[in-house]
Amino acid sequence: GEDVMFNTSCDPPSAPIIGTITNPTCNTATGSVVLNGLPSTGNWTVTTSPGETITSGTGASTTISELAAGETYTFTVTNAAGCVSSASGNVVINEQPAPPSPPVVGTITQPTCSMATGSVVLSSLPSTGTWTLTRSPGGTTTTGSGTSTTVSGLASGTYTFTVTNASGCVSASSGNIVINAKPSAPSVSGGSYSVSISDVVISGTVNANNAPADVTFEYGTTTDYNLTINASPHTVSGSSTTSVNAMLTGLLPGYSYYFRLSATNSCGTARSTGNYFTTILNDRDGNIYNSVTIGSQVWMKE
Repeated sequence: GEDVMFNTSCDPPSAPIIGTITNPTCNTATGSVVLNGLPSTGNWTVTTSPGETITSGTGASTTISELAAGETYTFTVTNAAGCVSSASGNVVINEQPAPPSPPVVGTITQPTCSMATGSVVLSSLPSTGTWTLTRSPGGTTTTGSGTSTTVSGLASGTYTFTVTNASGCVSASSGNIVINAKPSAPSVSGGSYSVSISDVVISGTVNANNAPADVTFEYGTTTDYNLTINASPHTVSGSSTTSVNAMLTGLLPGYSYYFRLSATNSCGTARSTGNYFTTILNDRDGNIYNSVTIGSQVWMKE
């Protein structure tokens, strides 16, 4: 009989052609690649190396997804006849970009008597590329470059910031930044007193209105208020009402004394409405007598 010859040679398909490579992003941990030049007829299978993952399909192009970050891949294609191509070129999947560090809060400048808003220095910003700061609340954005910046025009309130780097990755929030209300001259109220034989305690209240205030009492036997004494406490700060007082000693017996409260900060001075008290009239033995006031002096009644 005649010999029958079988052709067992295989005509391999072309190696896959590397198309668009999509690398991991801040929000997506894996990459992908488009492979072109696949067999245009019949079914094919693409083998990913390393990992030997198999993808089956038809058509001249496909996208291979879920490629791990930091790996280098090649691909072969097997056509419907079982013939295997040579390996494609290398596909390098970059590492997933890391989010930037949160902005570090530096010097906070509070509003002043003449400036209604504050500012803050933020550091540890991305050292390369352009970044965008986003303020919360409000969502106001600031774009720049370099590792430090000053954000100005901050009204009274509490703020945090995030930074978005050139890769689009967003940091965690910064620490809180508290901007105080614009300071103003103190608010004062004075006029209380307590008279005893040996001394007189005078008192009042002060609100420093966000700028530290030095507090004194002005007093004297006339409304010239020619004497002063530091209040306790002498320095008041913050934006709440603080009670202050002072003890007056060595006063003349049987005299009327006028007094008022004075508080001064960087924005101005405020004085309370004046008041007066009368010291007790007594003799050297400590006896106390009924009295009558004539002018600024007190006289014993008959």
